[in-house]
Amino acid sequence: MTYRWSPIVTVILGVVLWIVATGIVDAIVLLIYPLPPGLIMGETSIREIIASRPDAALALNLSCGIILLGVAAFAASRLARGRSRLPGLIVTGLIVTLALVNSVITANFRWLVAVAFPLLLLFGYLGARTGAGRRLVDP
Repeated sequence: MTYRWSPIVTVILGVVLWIVATGIVDAIVLLIYPLPPGLIMGETSIREIIASRPDAALALNLSCGIILLGVAAFAASRLARGRSRLPGLIVTGLIVTLALVNSVITANFRWLVAVAFPLLLLFGYLGARTGAGRRLVDP
């Protein structure tokens, strides 16, 4: 018998997993694509840092964030009692909301970000659906 967690716990776990993993990805992308000379982390605003990032760095960040959302939604649905899609869909909704707020606050309105939002929804849904799996018996 496999122990399942409360759906609330799995939603929190999924969001925390995504935030931590995207933070690690951001650090790795900053190693691959360092800041231009003259911009110092901590002294420069986030808007200036994001505006200075090349499209390749932004694409790497976004693609990893999209894949990680699928993983977080999968984990939330798979670990929840009843193996429902709902925890994964809630994780997807929360993360898409966080991404939208982040884009508005940082004024990051490049075309890559616009393409990322439908992909976030798609990968989140697919992760939740796959994580829920097929139930052999209704609970």
